[in-house]
Amino acid sequence: LKVSQNGPAALGALTLMAFSVSPVFYSTNARGYSLLMLFALITVWLLYPVLIPQKNLESNYFKKTSWTLCVSLVVIWSIGTWTVPTFVYFEGALIVWVGTSLIFSQQINRANSLRLLICIAVAIVLFYIQYFVIIGPDMLKVAMSHAAIIPTKYFFSQLLNEWTQPWTSCVSLFLAFSFLGLCVISCHNLNAGIAFATFMILPPLIGVLAANLGLSQHLPEPRVFHYSIPFFFVAVSVGALWTCEWTSGYLTKGNDTIKRLL
Repeated sequence: LKVSQNGPAALGALTLMAFSVSPVFYSTNARGYSLLMLFALITVWLLYPVLIPQKNLESNYFKKTSWTLCVSLVVIWSIGTWTVPTFVYFEGALIVWVGTSLIFSQQINRANSLRLLICIAVAIVLFYIQYFVIIGPDMLKVAMSHAAIIPTKYFFSQLLNEWTQPWTSCVSLFLAFSFLGLCVISCHNLNAGIAFATFMILPPLIGVLAANLGLSQHLPEPRVFHYSIPFFFVAVSVGALWTCEWTSGYLTKGNDTIKRLL
């Protein structure tokens, strides 16, 4: 509710989450992907008042909890990459969000953004230590050999299938609502629109880019981007809600016109 700033949209996103196949399956079976989704939501929930200032939020929020917040975030991100290493793509999206806010936003404290970038850098260094220092090369090679591989041409279709089950027949409608929702969010608050677009779109794109540049051995399975689903559903809910309101207003205006003609 804090992130969407819209009660009906938040309720709609929660309803979609409650009936979506992937979140239900992974949470029921206690898979690590559910933990990553929790970490992603906690991160955005904590950083939202820092990078997207609101009139009803305290301007010195970050200053009051600076060390606690920094340490907590680094711990959360490190546990996330230890659980599933591809959570580092979420950290990459965080760099873009914080960096964009640092460059373009005039309302936030630049020192806070720089502090957050340092936190992300520390988390990425810890990720490197976890997988390239603590874990031996032979063990890492064995672990990588068991990872699922997916051809690039099937990646985005399977990603959308993962995000929209059991409504896969309505993928085009979900995409239209999500795009419209991002536009509506951006019109109300550009920083919020950038945040939602960043966490919904960037992690999969970073995964594809890393595979094509040879930074990773293969393209990750779409399920590793499970943590992007809540942001997708919020955008879908906002887009659907705006469409309903626009349609209702259009119909009301049409009825008034007909009454005047009669």
